[in-house]
Amino acid sequence: PLVKRVALLGSLVGVVSGCCLGLVNLLLIDTERSSTLKSGAPAGSFDEFGFEVHADNTARPDATTLTVRGPDIDGVLASMTAALASAGCRVVEMHARSSSLDERRVEDTFVVQSLG
Repeated sequence: PLVKRVALLGSLVGVVSGCCLGLVNLLLIDTERSSTLKSGAPAGSFDEFGFEVHADNTARPDATTLTVRGPDIDGVLASMTAALASAGCRVVEMHARSSSLDERRVEDTFVVQSLG
């Protein structure tokens, strides 16, 4: 019985500490910035929040090249790769760089192939 109680207590402590450790990142979120991004771009602020996507099937015969230009916001690259993966695409190549015209904007190029 003592071993079972110690095992149960260890499991309980592990779950509680794991949950607390997982929730620490919520303390670091900039809620004002995230609410602005979630609510969408205010009227007339396309330059600040707008993205431009260009698809090209002629650059490579076996893949599609997607070029995404937009503001340099944390998480855009991760969101794009997750969206491509959920759409059934495999990223073959990826290039990310700051825009030569404006440092606050980025240009990400993805070379993707369909998994299906």
